[in-house]
Amino acid sequence: MSYLDNIRTFVRVYELGSMSAAGRDLRISPAVTSSRISQLEEHLSVRLFQRTTRSLTPTEQGRAFYGGAAGILEAVESAEAQVVNITDNPKGSLYVAAPLGVGRRLIAPLVPGFLAEYPEVKIRLRLTDRTVDLTTEGLDLSFFLGQPEDSNLRIRKIADVDRILCASPDYIAARDNPASGEALMADRVFMVCTMPRMLVSVSLWRSSASRDWAIPCLQISPQISLRISFQGRANHSDHPLAVLWP
Repeated sequence: MSYLDNIRTFVRVYELGSMSAAGRDLRISPAVTSSRISQLEEHLSVRLFQRTTRSLTPTEQGRAFYGGAAGILEAVESAEAQVVNITDNPKGSLYVAAPLGVGRRLIAPLVPGFLAEYPEVKIRLRLTDRTVDLTTEGLDLSFFLGQPEDSNLRIRKIADVDRILCASPDYIAARDNPASGEALMADRVFMVCTMPRMLVSVSLWRSSASRDWAIPCLQISPQISLRISFQGRANHSDHPLAVLWP
């Protein structure tokens, strides 16, 4: 039984003048009420009440203890109220990191609505494709793509992100329609990443009017998923370069 529960029980017994009345108020049995008072008296090494079959009278030590005990409960209730207020009405600064693409398309559009709902919160959004460290960089929240590494951080899956492997018609014609993912690994690949090696999960589609840039020769069914480990000869972290480099 917690010491705070014992103090709370003592205060209600003192105020109501009865073990049974205090038990009803706290929704505990008279036996539990009496046990809590006994534990508190044992802890303090004093008697807090003089008990008879018909009356319950606080001792001098009990009267002295009541003032401090009531103050403790008021302080705890005040602290709890402040926590609830912060939870219901957040305030302060929120430092958030996200990958460039995810941040621009998914996170940034939600920020104005969030700020309107929580007017006392300020958001600092950092968009970067490099790996961030929440602890050392003072971040409160970070969005990332891929499988999470082992971590003591609290992680929640937001959504699945499909990757579509695409190529221009000229690329396909110049390489005689590569027939497998392994064939692509042997070819020239420009990686958009911040690491020299990246494992991606791609969805390969049949070429159609709406998907002129898809790789038709790798299509076996209307849609398949294939995991390929790419290691590009040239790596960069800026997406527009992917279409500028030859």
